[in-house]
Amino acid sequence: MDRSYEEKSFGEILGVANTHYEVPFFQRGYVWNSEKWKELLNDVLREICDVDIEVTTPSNRDIRSACEQMMKIENNTFQKILENKDYYFGTIYLQNKQNIQAPGDLSRFLIIDGQQRLITIYLFLMKIYYDLYRQNAYERQIVDSRHCLFNRDNKLKIFTLKRNDQDLLETIGRNYDMNRNVHSNIADFGTWYRRLFGSIEPIAKYRLFRLLANCLKITQIILSERDDPMLIFENLNDKGTPLTGDELLCNYIFQPLVEHKDEKEIAKIHEKYWLKPYMDIQQMNIQSKGTKIKQNERYLFFLRTWFSIGRPEMIGKEKSIYHAFKKEHSHQRNDNSGESSKQMLEKLEDIKSHVPLFQEAIAPREYGIENKDLISILQKIDKLKIYTSLTFLMPLLKEWKEKSDFLPELLQILQCVYVFLVRRSL
Repeated sequence: MDRSYEEKSFGEILGVANTHYEVPFFQRGYVWNSEKWKELLNDVLREICDVDIEVTTPSNRDIRSACEQMMKIENNTFQKILENKDYYFGTIYLQNKQNIQAPGDLSRFLIIDGQQRLITIYLFLMKIYYDLYRQNAYERQIVDSRHCLFNRDNKLKIFTLKRNDQDLLETIGRNYDMNRNVHSNIADFGTWYRRLFGSIEPIAKYRLFRLLANCLKITQIILSERDDPMLIFENLNDKGTPLTGDELLCNYIFQPLVEHKDEKEIAKIHEKYWLKPYMDIQQMNIQSKGTKIKQNERYLFFLRTWFSIGRPEMIGKEKSIYHAFKKEHSHQRNDNSGESSKQMLEKLEDIKSHVPLFQEAIAPREYGIENKDLISILQKIDKLKIYTSLTFLMPLLKEWKEKSDFLPELLQILQCVYVFLVRRSL
Protein backbone atom coordinates (compact mmCIF):
# COMPACT_ATOMS: atom_id res chain seq x y z
CA MET A 1 0.00 0.00 0.00
CA ASP A 2 1.45 3.42 -1.02
CA ARG A 3 1.25 6.55 1.09
CA SER A 4 -1.96 8.56 0.80
CA TYR A 5 -2.49 12.27 1.49
CA GLU A 6 -5.84 13.82 2.29
CA GLU A 7 -7.13 16.93 4.06
CA LYS A 8 -9.77 16.09 6.64
CA SER A 9 -11.53 17.46 9.70
CA PHE A 10 -11.22 15.72 13.05
CA GLY A 11 -14.85 14.74 12.78
CA GLU A 12 -14.12 12.96 9.51
CA ILE A 13 -11.08 11.15 10.95
CA LEU A 14 -12.76 10.05 14.17
CA GLY A 15 -16.11 9.43 12.48
CA VAL A 16 -14.94 6.45 10.42
CA ALA A 17 -16.91 3.49 11.77
CA ASN A 18 -15.12 0.82 13.82
CA THR A 19 -11.70 2.40 13.56
CA HIS A 20 -9.04 2.00 16.21
CA TYR A 21 -6.36 4.73 16.50
CA GLU A 22 -3.47 3.38 18.55
CA VAL A 23 -0.63 5.35 20.10
CA PRO A 24 2.41 3.08 19.54
CA PHE A 25 4.72 2.36 22.43
CA PHE A 26 7.58 4.50 21.14
CA GLN A 27 5.44 7.63 21.52
CA ARG A 28 5.75 9.71 24.66
CA GLY A 29 2.77 10.09 26.98
CA TYR A 30 0.28 12.94 26.72
CA VAL A 31 2.09 16.19 27.62
CA TRP A 32 -0.13 19.11 26.54
CA ASN A 33 -1.19 21.37 29.42
CA SER A 34 -3.55 24.27 30.14
CA GLU A 35 -1.41 26.75 28.19
CA LYS A 36 -1.71 24.59 25.07
CA TRP A 37 -5.45 24.00 25.63
CA LYS A 38 -6.12 27.73 26.01
CA GLU A 39 -3.97 28.49 22.97
CA LEU A 40 -6.04 26.05 20.92
CA LEU A 41 -9.36 27.57 22.02
CA ASN A 42 -7.95 31.05 21.47
CA ASP A 43 -7.01 30.22 17.86
CA VAL A 44 -10.30 28.46 17.10
CA LEU A 45 -12.55 31.20 18.49
CA ARG A 46 -10.55 34.10 17.14
CA GLU A 47 -9.64 32.76 13.70
CA ILE A 48 -12.85 30.89 12.88
CA CYS A 49 -15.54 32.87 14.71
CA ASP A 50 -13.85 36.30 14.69
CA VAL A 51 -14.53 36.80 18.39
CA ASP A 52 -12.64 39.56 20.15
CA ILE A 53 -9.73 38.13 22.15
CA GLU A 54 -7.14 40.87 22.46
CA VAL A 55 -4.47 39.00 24.43
CA THR A 56 -2.16 36.46 22.84
CA THR A 57 -1.98 34.32 26.01
CA PRO A 58 -5.60 34.31 27.22
CA SER A 59 -6.72 33.49 30.73
CA ASN A 60 -9.68 31.26 31.58
CA ARG A 61 -11.74 34.43 31.95
CA ASP A 62 -10.79 35.54 28.41
CA ILE A 63 -11.81 32.14 27.01
CA ARG A 64 -15.16 32.23 28.86
CA SER A 65 -15.79 35.73 27.51
CA ALA A 66 -15.01 34.54 23.96
CA CYS A 67 -17.42 31.60 24.38
CA GLU A 68 -20.15 34.01 25.45
CA GLN A 69 -19.51 36.08 22.32
CA MET A 70 -19.69 32.95 20.15
CA MET A 71 -22.97 32.03 21.83
CA LYS A 72 -24.55 35.28 20.59
CA ILE A 73 -23.81 34.63 16.92
CA GLU A 74 -27.01 34.15 14.89
CA ASN A 75 -27.81 30.56 13.92
CA ASN A 76 -27.65 31.26 10.17
CA THR A 77 -24.32 33.02 10.55
CA PHE A 78 -22.90 30.20 12.65
CA GLN A 79 -24.02 27.62 10.09
CA LYS A 80 -22.15 29.57 7.38
CA ILE A 81 -19.05 29.55 9.61
CA LEU A 82 -19.26 25.75 9.86
CA GLU A 83 -19.63 25.43 6.09
CA ASN A 84 -17.05 27.96 4.94
CA LYS A 85 -14.37 28.55 7.58
CA ASP A 86 -11.39 26.31 8.29
CA TYR A 87 -8.41 26.47 10.60
CA TYR A 88 -5.39 24.41 9.56
CA PHE A 89 -3.99 22.37 12.42
CA GLY A 90 -0.95 20.68 10.89
CA THR A 91 -0.23 17.18 9.64
CA ILE A 92 -0.98 13.84 11.25
CA TYR A 93 0.92 10.71 10.20
CA LEU A 94 -0.90 7.37 10.51
CA GLN A 95 0.13 3.87 9.52
CA ASN A 96 -2.41 1.31 8.40
CA LYS A 97 -1.85 -1.92 10.32
CA GLN A 98 -4.54 -4.10 8.77
CA ASN A 99 -2.24 -7.12 8.94
CA ILE A 100 -2.27 -6.99 12.76
CA GLN A 101 -5.29 -8.36 14.56
CA ALA A 102 -7.29 -5.56 16.16
CA PRO A 103 -9.95 -6.06 18.87
CA GLY A 104 -13.38 -6.86 17.46
CA ASP A 105 -12.21 -6.76 13.82
CA LEU A 106 -11.61 -3.01 14.01
CA SER A 107 -9.53 -1.21 11.42
CA ARG A 108 -6.28 -0.34 13.12
CA PHE A 109 -4.11 2.75 12.55
CA LEU A 110 -0.94 3.64 14.45
CA ILE A 111 -0.55 7.35 15.28
CA ILE A 112 3.04 7.98 14.20
CA ASP A 113 2.92 11.76 14.63
CA GLY A 114 0.15 14.03 15.92
CA GLN A 115 -1.04 12.17 19.03
CA GLN A 116 -0.97 15.33 21.20
CA ARG A 117 -3.40 17.11 18.85
CA LEU A 118 -5.57 14.05 18.26
CA ILE A 119 -5.91 13.18 21.96
CA THR A 120 -6.56 16.86 22.83
CA ILE A 121 -9.48 17.14 20.41
CA TYR A 122 -10.72 13.73 21.56
CA LEU A 123 -10.70 14.88 25.22
CA PHE A 124 -12.60 18.07 24.37
CA LEU A 125 -15.24 16.22 22.35
CA MET A 126 -15.78 13.57 25.03
CA LYS A 127 -16.11 16.06 27.90
CA ILE A 128 -18.53 18.26 25.94
CA TYR A 129 -20.50 15.19 24.85
CA TYR A 130 -21.01 14.03 28.45
CA ASP A 131 -21.75 17.55 29.70
CA LEU A 132 -24.58 18.01 27.19
CA TYR A 133 -25.82 14.46 27.70
CA ARG A 134 -26.15 15.00 31.47
CA GLN A 135 -27.83 18.36 30.96
CA ASN A 136 -30.34 16.91 28.46
CA ALA A 137 -29.23 19.62 26.05
CA TYR A 138 -28.96 19.14 22.28
CA GLU A 139 -29.59 15.47 22.99
CA ARG A 140 -30.49 14.41 19.47
CA GLN A 141 -27.59 16.28 17.86
CA ILE A 142 -25.02 15.08 20.36
CA VAL A 143 -26.15 11.44 20.19
CA ASP A 144 -25.72 11.65 16.41
CA SER A 145 -22.05 12.50 17.07
CA ARG A 146 -21.42 9.54 19.34
CA HIS A 147 -19.86 7.58 16.49
CA CYS A 148 -16.93 10.05 16.56
CA LEU A 149 -16.07 9.01 20.11
CA PHE A 150 -16.88 5.31 20.41
CA ASN A 151 -16.86 2.20 18.26
CA ARG A 152 -19.41 -0.57 18.61
CA ASP A 153 -19.50 -2.22 22.05
CA ASN A 154 -18.70 1.20 23.53
CA LYS A 155 -14.97 0.94 22.74
CA LEU A 156 -12.87 4.11 22.73
CA LYS A 157 -11.60 5.28 19.35
CA ILE A 158 -8.11 5.95 20.74
CA PHE A 159 -6.00 3.36 22.54
CA THR A 160 -2.48 3.46 23.99
CA LEU A 161 -0.29 0.64 25.28
CA LYS A 162 0.96 2.87 28.09
CA ARG A 163 -1.25 1.75 30.95
CA ASN A 164 -1.43 5.06 32.85
CA ASP A 165 -2.64 7.09 29.85
CA GLN A 166 -5.12 4.40 28.77
CA ASP A 167 -6.65 4.16 32.24
CA LEU A 168 -7.16 7.93 32.33
CA LEU A 169 -8.64 7.99 28.84
CA GLU A 170 -11.07 5.28 29.97
CA THR A 171 -11.94 7.34 33.05
CA ILE A 172 -12.68 10.50 31.07
CA GLY A 173 -14.33 8.44 28.33
CA ARG A 174 -16.81 7.05 30.85
CA ASN A 175 -17.09 10.43 32.58
CA TYR A 176 -16.06 9.04 35.97
CA ASP A 177 -14.64 11.26 38.68
CA MET A 178 -10.87 11.50 38.61
CA ASN A 179 -8.80 10.36 41.58
CA ARG A 180 -7.39 13.56 43.08
CA ASN A 181 -4.12 11.79 43.88
CA VAL A 182 -3.49 11.04 40.20
CA HIS A 183 -1.14 13.58 38.62
CA SER A 184 -0.99 13.57 34.83
CA ASN A 185 -1.87 15.88 32.00
CA ILE A 186 -4.96 13.84 31.09
CA ALA A 187 -6.18 14.02 34.70
CA ASP A 188 -5.37 17.75 34.76
CA PHE A 189 -7.48 18.24 31.63
CA GLY A 190 -10.57 16.96 33.44
CA THR A 191 -10.02 19.40 36.33
CA TRP A 192 -9.21 22.33 34.04
CA TYR A 193 -12.24 21.66 31.83
CA ARG A 194 -14.62 21.68 34.81
CA ARG A 195 -13.25 25.01 36.04
CA LEU A 196 -13.47 26.62 32.63
CA PHE A 197 -16.80 25.23 31.34
CA GLY A 198 -18.75 24.65 34.54
CA SER A 199 -20.75 27.89 34.18
CA ILE A 200 -20.90 28.11 30.38
CA GLU A 201 -24.26 27.70 28.66
CA PRO A 202 -24.98 24.47 26.72
CA ILE A 203 -25.27 26.33 23.41
CA ALA A 204 -21.64 27.49 23.70
CA LYS A 205 -20.47 23.95 24.45
CA TYR A 206 -22.42 22.51 21.55
CA ARG A 207 -21.10 25.12 19.14
CA LEU A 208 -17.55 24.48 20.33
CA PHE A 209 -18.09 20.76 19.72
CA ARG A 210 -19.14 21.52 16.13
CA LEU A 211 -16.20 23.88 15.57
CA LEU A 212 -13.61 21.38 16.82
CA ALA A 213 -15.14 18.50 14.86
CA ASN A 214 -15.90 20.36 11.62
CA CYS A 215 -13.58 23.34 11.16
CA LEU A 216 -10.19 22.16 12.42
CA LYS A 217 -8.52 20.70 9.36
CA ILE A 218 -5.38 18.58 9.19
CA THR A 219 -3.48 16.83 6.44
CA GLN A 220 -3.78 13.11 7.07
CA ILE A 221 -0.85 11.11 5.71
CA ILE A 222 -1.25 7.34 5.82
CA LEU A 223 2.13 5.62 5.58
CA SER A 224 2.86 2.42 3.74
CA GLU A 225 3.26 -0.73 5.80
CA ARG A 226 6.81 -0.87 4.40
CA ASP A 227 7.71 2.36 6.23
CA ASP A 228 9.61 2.03 9.50
CA PRO A 229 7.36 3.85 12.03
CA MET A 230 10.08 4.30 14.69
CA LEU A 231 12.51 5.80 12.16
CA ILE A 232 9.88 8.19 10.79
CA PHE A 233 8.85 9.17 14.31
CA GLU A 234 12.43 10.00 15.33
CA ASN A 235 12.85 12.20 12.24
CA LEU A 236 9.57 14.02 12.93
CA ASN A 237 9.93 14.25 16.71
CA ASP A 238 11.92 17.45 17.04
CA LYS A 239 9.18 19.38 15.18
CA GLY A 240 6.78 18.83 18.08
CA THR A 241 7.48 18.42 21.78
CA PRO A 242 10.83 16.58 21.80
CA LEU A 243 11.16 13.39 23.78
CA THR A 244 13.50 13.42 26.76
CA GLY A 245 16.41 11.02 27.14
CA ASP A 246 14.51 8.68 29.46
CA GLU A 247 11.49 8.55 27.11
CA LEU A 248 13.72 7.72 24.14
CA LEU A 249 15.49 5.05 26.18
CA CYS A 250 12.15 3.54 27.22
CA ASN A 251 11.07 3.35 23.58
CA TYR A 252 14.32 1.75 22.49
CA ILE A 253 14.26 -0.88 25.24
CA PHE A 254 10.60 -1.77 24.71
CA GLN A 255 10.60 -1.94 20.91
CA PRO A 256 11.83 -5.58 20.69
CA LEU A 257 9.49 -6.52 23.55
CA VAL A 258 6.53 -5.04 21.66
CA GLU A 259 7.48 -7.14 18.62
CA HIS A 260 7.49 -10.44 20.56
CA LYS A 261 4.85 -10.07 23.29
CA ASP A 262 1.11 -9.34 23.34
CA GLU A 263 -0.39 -6.03 24.46
CA LYS A 264 -1.49 -7.16 27.93
CA GLU A 265 1.95 -8.55 28.74
CA ILE A 266 3.64 -5.37 27.51
CA ALA A 267 1.36 -3.26 29.72
CA LYS A 268 2.26 -5.35 32.78
CA ILE A 269 6.00 -5.18 32.03
CA HIS A 270 5.80 -1.43 31.47
CA GLU A 271 3.95 -0.90 34.73
CA LYS A 272 6.26 -3.15 36.81
CA TYR A 273 9.65 -2.31 35.35
CA TRP A 274 9.24 1.28 34.17
CA LEU A 275 6.27 3.11 35.72
CA LYS A 276 6.82 1.83 39.27
CA PRO A 277 10.56 2.72 39.35
CA TYR A 278 9.72 6.04 37.67
CA MET A 279 7.20 6.97 40.38
CA ASP A 280 9.55 5.82 43.17
CA ILE A 281 12.36 8.07 41.92
CA GLN A 282 10.10 11.04 41.12
CA GLN A 283 9.01 11.22 44.77
CA MET A 284 12.57 11.62 46.05
CA ASN A 285 14.21 14.89 47.06
CA ILE A 286 17.42 14.98 45.01
CA GLN A 287 19.87 17.88 44.91
CA SER A 288 22.92 18.30 42.71
CA LYS A 289 25.51 20.96 43.51
CA GLY A 290 23.09 22.55 45.97
CA THR A 291 20.23 22.83 43.45
CA LYS A 292 17.12 20.68 43.76
CA ILE A 293 16.61 18.54 40.67
CA LYS A 294 13.21 19.12 39.07
CA GLN A 295 10.71 16.32 39.50
CA ASN A 296 10.44 15.60 35.78
CA GLU A 297 14.24 15.29 35.53
CA ARG A 298 14.86 12.92 38.46
CA TYR A 299 14.28 9.64 36.67
CA LEU A 300 16.64 10.63 33.88
CA PHE A 301 19.24 11.50 36.54
CA PHE A 302 18.79 8.04 38.08
CA LEU A 303 19.12 6.34 34.68
CA ARG A 304 22.29 8.30 33.92
CA THR A 305 23.72 7.14 37.25
CA TRP A 306 22.70 3.52 36.61
CA PHE A 307 24.16 3.50 33.10
CA SER A 308 27.42 5.09 34.32
CA ILE A 309 28.20 2.32 36.83
CA GLY A 310 31.52 0.73 35.89
CA ARG A 311 32.31 3.40 33.28
CA PRO A 312 35.23 5.83 33.38
CA GLU A 313 32.98 8.90 33.47
CA MET A 314 29.38 9.96 34.10
CA ILE A 315 27.15 9.79 31.03
CA GLY A 316 26.11 13.24 29.75
CA LYS A 317 22.77 15.00 30.17
CA GLU A 318 19.72 15.29 27.92
CA LYS A 319 19.67 12.55 25.24
CA SER A 320 23.22 11.28 25.79
CA ILE A 321 22.06 8.12 27.58
CA TYR A 322 19.79 7.20 24.69
CA HIS A 323 22.53 7.60 22.08
CA ALA A 324 25.11 5.76 24.23
CA PHE A 325 22.72 2.89 25.00
CA LYS A 326 21.65 2.64 21.36
CA LYS A 327 25.27 2.53 20.20
CA GLU A 328 26.13 -0.17 22.72
CA HIS A 329 23.18 -2.43 21.83
CA SER A 330 22.61 -1.69 18.13
CA HIS A 331 24.18 -5.01 17.08
CA GLN A 332 21.40 -6.85 18.93
CA ARG A 333 18.53 -5.14 17.13
CA ASN A 334 18.90 -7.12 13.91
CA ASP A 335 18.23 -10.34 15.81
CA ASN A 336 14.69 -11.55 15.11
CA SER A 337 14.93 -14.71 17.22
CA GLY A 338 13.68 -13.06 20.40
CA GLU A 339 17.13 -12.86 21.99
CA SER A 340 17.05 -9.06 21.82
CA SER A 341 13.69 -9.09 23.64
CA LYS A 342 15.19 -11.28 26.37
CA GLN A 343 18.22 -9.00 26.77
CA MET A 344 16.08 -5.86 27.00
CA LEU A 345 13.92 -7.48 29.69
CA GLU A 346 17.11 -8.23 31.63
CA LYS A 347 18.04 -4.54 31.33
CA LEU A 348 14.65 -3.56 32.75
CA GLU A 349 15.11 -5.96 35.66
CA ASP A 350 18.56 -4.46 36.30
CA ILE A 351 17.14 -0.93 36.28
CA LYS A 352 14.43 -1.92 38.76
CA SER A 353 16.94 -3.66 41.07
CA HIS A 354 19.05 -0.48 41.31
CA VAL A 355 16.19 1.78 42.43
CA PRO A 356 16.37 0.77 46.15
CA LEU A 357 20.18 1.04 46.04
CA PHE A 358 19.88 4.58 44.66
CA GLN A 359 17.31 5.48 47.33
CA GLU A 360 19.38 4.03 50.19
CA ALA A 361 22.55 5.79 49.05
CA ILE A 362 20.80 9.19 49.10
CA ALA A 363 18.37 8.78 52.02
CA PRO A 364 19.45 5.69 54.03
CA ARG A 365 17.22 6.31 57.05
CA GLU A 366 14.06 6.93 55.00
CA TYR A 367 14.56 3.87 52.81
CA GLY A 368 15.07 1.10 55.34
CA ILE A 369 18.75 0.87 56.33
CA GLU A 370 18.86 0.08 60.07
CA ASN A 371 22.58 0.01 60.93
CA LYS A 372 23.37 3.35 62.66
CA ASP A 373 27.01 3.47 61.54
CA LEU A 374 26.05 2.86 57.92
CA ILE A 375 23.28 5.49 58.07
CA SER A 376 25.71 8.00 59.59
CA ILE A 377 28.44 7.67 56.95
CA LEU A 378 25.97 7.61 54.02
CA GLN A 379 24.30 10.78 55.34
CA LYS A 380 27.70 12.48 55.60
CA ILE A 381 28.47 11.56 52.00
CA ASP A 382 25.03 12.72 50.85
CA LYS A 383 25.46 16.15 52.48
CA LEU A 384 28.38 16.83 50.12
CA LYS A 385 25.98 16.43 47.14
CA ILE A 386 28.71 15.01 44.91
CA TYR A 387 26.47 12.52 43.15
CA THR A 388 29.12 11.14 40.81
CA SER A 389 29.99 8.99 43.85
CA LEU A 390 26.65 7.15 43.45
CA THR A 391 28.09 5.05 40.62
CA PHE A 392 30.46 3.59 43.26
CA LEU A 393 28.11 3.58 46.26
CA MET A 394 25.35 1.60 44.56
CA PRO A 395 27.54 -1.45 43.71
CA LEU A 396 28.95 -1.34 47.25
CA LEU A 397 25.46 -1.48 48.76
CA LYS A 398 24.54 -4.28 46.36
CA GLU A 399 27.55 -6.32 47.51
CA TRP A 400 26.66 -5.67 51.15
CA LYS A 401 23.14 -7.02 50.57
CA GLU A 402 24.59 -10.16 48.96
CA LYS A 403 27.37 -10.75 51.56
CA SER A 404 26.37 -10.58 55.22
CA ASP A 405 29.99 -10.30 56.43
CA PHE A 406 30.84 -7.35 54.17
CA LEU A 407 29.61 -4.62 56.56
CA PRO A 408 32.91 -3.89 58.42
CA GLU A 409 34.80 -3.58 55.14
CA LEU A 410 31.96 -1.49 53.66
CA LEU A 411 32.15 1.02 56.52
CA GLN A 412 35.94 1.37 56.05
CA ILE A 413 35.55 1.91 52.29
CA LEU A 414 32.81 4.51 52.80
CA GLN A 415 34.94 6.38 55.33
CA CYS A 416 37.75 6.56 52.74
CA VAL A 417 35.25 7.74 50.11
CA TYR A 418 34.01 10.45 52.46
CA VAL A 419 37.53 11.74 53.17
CA PHE A 420 38.33 11.75 49.46
CA LEU A 421 35.13 13.67 48.59
CA VAL A 422 35.79 16.26 51.32
CA ARG A 423 39.31 16.82 49.98
CA ARG A 424 37.94 17.03 46.44
CA SER A 425 35.29 19.59 47.39
CA LEU A 426 37.94 21.73 49.13
